[in-house]
Amino acid sequence: MDLSIIIPTYNGKEHLAESLKKISEYPYEIIIVDNHSDDGTSDLVKTYPHVIYLEMGKNYGYSKACNAGAKRAKGTHLLFLNNDCAVEQNAIEAMIRFLETHGEFIATQPIVFDCTKEIENIGQQVDIFKLKGEPVKDRAYFKKPINTDNDLFDNQYFYSLVGTCLMIRRDLFVKLEMFDESFHSYHEDIDFFMRATQKGYRYFPTLDAACIHEHMGTSSKMGGYKQVQDFKNLIRIIIKNYPRTFILRHFSSLFVERLRNLSGVVKKVISG
Repeated sequence: MDLSIIIPTYNGKEHLAESLKKISEYPYEIIIVDNHSDDGTSDLVKTYPHVIYLEMGKNYGYSKACNAGAKRAKGTHLLFLNNDCAVEQNAIEAMIRFLETHGEFIATQPIVFDCTKEIENIGQQVDIFKLKGEPVKDRAYFKKPINTDNDLFDNQYFYSLVGTCLMIRRDLFVKLEMFDESFHSYHEDIDFFMRATQKGYRYFPTLDAACIHEHMGTSSKMGGYKQVQDFKNLIRIIIKNYPRTFILRHFSSLFVERLRNLSGVVKKVISG
């Protein structure tokens, strides 16, 4: 089996229904990992008897759901797909072809468009000095060399794929210890590709593949969830991955950026 498609979901029945309409007839293994939804998701998935349904005992978050799906998967490649992301079969085939043609890369993603057909991201460039990710939106970005230095902290920026629609070789995902499950949701991709880069692994987007993403289609219904996870997980990345001497050298820029994250949490709480 070439590919296993893994879709984590939590109270996203409406989005999942649209996604399943598109991919249910594809000749790939499909695994839905449900983080204990109470919106009838299980009833929806039962109408697709060939789809594997894993129901979690509670909402464990994106990372653990992805890992649970990966442990069950049989495919040579894994495609982690947000439940609010629509991807066409030709895009999936293009990504598989890209990884099979380019053995030097362990993972890839398509160009992610938003619902207005504007580019949302082609991965992200992360400012190490601030630990701030900015979406890459220009194809020209990939005409210049991407930082491939194993020591991330010799440079200000590094490039990371994003988890919205991410294809990766299953054996290497497991070898790299999968997503860190302490990241409930958000920025587990930055953590993963930091670890991958430091171990010498490379990755690159498939520029002739595309998907459409309804950004925050699920988390927008969860109050300040995203803002809180952003704040917590970016601090977690610093503690986990950053050398102590680097933290001290760039403490002011890292601290100011965390204050900005914290202000986002406060604003969301005040606005309700």
